[in-house]
Amino acid sequence: MKYFTGLLSFIFLLVVGSITLISIAPHNDAKMRGFTPCTYEMGVKLSDPRMNVGLMYAFRVVMQSYVCYGKVIKDGVQLWLNGEIEKPWDNYLFEPEIWEVPSELEEPFSDDLLRANKLDSDGEVFQF
Repeated sequence: MKYFTGLLSFIFLLVVGSITLISIAPHNDAKMRGFTPCTYEMGVKLSDPRMNVGLMYAFRVVMQSYVCYGKVIKDGVQLWLNGEIEKPWDNYLFEPEIWEVPSELEEPFSDDLLRANKLDSDGEVFQF
């Protein structure tokens, strides 16, 4: 009984540690490192307008992303064991590089722009 409790405690700590690691890691890296590809793929699947996103579909996509997160963690541990990275969490915890729009490419938000877009839409008015 003592070994079973220890095994369950180990599994519980492993799951809680993984969820904590996934929660604090960056998910918006421009270089698509760490958990970013998994999060991006999940977002694309859940926002696809062609799919009828029901509860079971959403649950399946989220579970697939956690399998992907597990593969990223496994790869990071293997890189650490092979001596390719210094610490096992270097593959997940890093300063993300965020892509920013250059100021010359930014379009100012104004009421005139909104009116022009409504006129260009051939009578269709999009509501958000």
